[in-house]
Amino acid sequence: MFVSELCFGGDDLRRHRRHLGSGRTAGQDEADALVKAALDDRQIGQKVTSFDLAGSHAALRAVFTSRTWPVPGGVHMAAAAALPIGVWTAHHCVFALGGLVAGETVMIQGGAGGVGMARIQLAHRAGATVIATVSGAARALRLRAIGADHLIDYRAADVASEVVRLTQGRGVDLVVDPVGSTLQASLACLRPEGRLVFVGNAGGQSLALNLWPALQANQSLLGSSWVASSRSLTSMPMFQCCWTRWRRESLRWPSTAASPSPRPPPRMPMLTAVPSSDASS
Repeated sequence: MFVSELCFGGDDLRRHRRHLGSGRTAGQDEADALVKAALDDRQIGQKVTSFDLAGSHAALRAVFTSRTWPVPGGVHMAAAAALPIGVWTAHHCVFALGGLVAGETVMIQGGAGGVGMARIQLAHRAGATVIATVSGAARALRLRAIGADHLIDYRAADVASEVVRLTQGRGVDLVVDPVGSTLQASLACLRPEGRLVFVGNAGGQSLALNLWPALQANQSLLGSSWVASSRSLTSMPMFQCCWTRWRRESLRWPSTAASPSPRPPPRMPMLTAVPSSDASS
């Protein structure tokens, strides 16, 4: 079916860090109005939110029907555009992979971003204690208002030491880390047998990680990629679960966000394990 763009989401940082092939338009998710439909349960002019690997920043694009979902009445189109990537990614990291349950403690790296804010709200409403990293007092106040129990300014304090203090030496049950360059510190924040969900390299730095402490503590490192998991995004039960949480729990989403200044795309490194001087387990 063909959709016309009304509000678009997508990942601005990702757009600046990859070269699109000839004829491709950036962006993954958007909220749209149908201009041509191929199924009986879709009508011309119907408002939907959609997902695809590219094209949401175009005025018109073709998408598979399985990657469109009708927008319920009362849902603002800007919020609908944020749902496929933003809320689904947060839900996938926190629950599907992270296995967070009530009573546990989670640390969210990069809490002030749009997906970070969704993770904080979902974790808070699930009954978890939420620790988030942030820079600046203004952002910290905003995150506290949406459910963060503890905020750590990573520019002014050592994150791992603060987490140890806040958890009285125990460590957290789960860390969600989209930054990449903070992975070593994230592992240091985990309790024995804790889980770390690694969901990108927003920091854009070379990733060097000593995995021996994680091995010795029986910790789990889980990778999350919406590209590899995009089939589950098309699952109606999963999508409906995100809709239900969004509407029932009145989650908040930033209406505007400053786009980063364009910069040359850096080399995206592979994760490498650094051998430890003590190879004993």
